[in-house]
Amino acid sequence: MAEANRINLGVGVFGEDGKSPFFDNPLTLERVHNWIRKNEDIEESVREELVLLVNKYPDSALSSFVKNFDTHLTKARENAKKR
Repeated sequence: MAEANRINLGVGVFGEDGKSPFFDNPLTLERVHNWIRKNEDIEESVREELVLLVNKYPDSALSSFVKNFDTHLTKARENAKKR
């Protein structure tokens, strides 16, 4: 009899408010904009730079933007200092 060598598992983490995880629903530009704007730990000028950066991404690459958010945050801070 053959043994199973791999098992595919999916794990979801519920947020503090009991809502489903961020990635459960398809990402839209509007959802990413709202997510950026709700992040109060980031200065307003940097948030605006992040919005400008995400606007350059096609819908199919929005999850990539969110995954690499720290890199984009660094770039947005640099751009905000230049202005």
